[in-house]
Amino acid sequence: MEIGLNAVERMVVLGVLPQESSIVTMRITRDLSAKVGISADEYNEFGVFQTEAGVQVGRDKDGKIVQKKLDAATAVKKISFKDKELEVVLDAFKKLDDQKKIGPQQLFVYEKFDQKKEG
Repeated sequence: MEIGLNAVERMVVLGVLPQESSIVTMRITRDLSAKVGISADEYNEFGVFQTEAGVQVGRDKDGKIVQKKLDAATAVKKISFKDKELEVVLDAFKKLDDQKKIGPQQLFVYEKFDQKKEG
């Protein structure tokens, strides 16, 4: 199944994936990271920077917003997920939910995945 994700949403997915689990789950996580991850070229294209406030996109090296970079970062990339990959992502969100650590960005991305599961 296919889900459209922009740069920030892709980073949210990367941030929720398990850091430790079974061998099978970690192999799926590795594949997901490669599939969803942002390449070095995309980092430059999207203007991604880590700041004290968190990850910022659409900026130049001085931190000023650049519309072309912002447009590239907010463009949706269609990514195909296998059923087991979808399950790993949803399980990761469930663990965050159980810990009551779901924020607004995570909720929005979770809903995209959950809708695909139900649909």
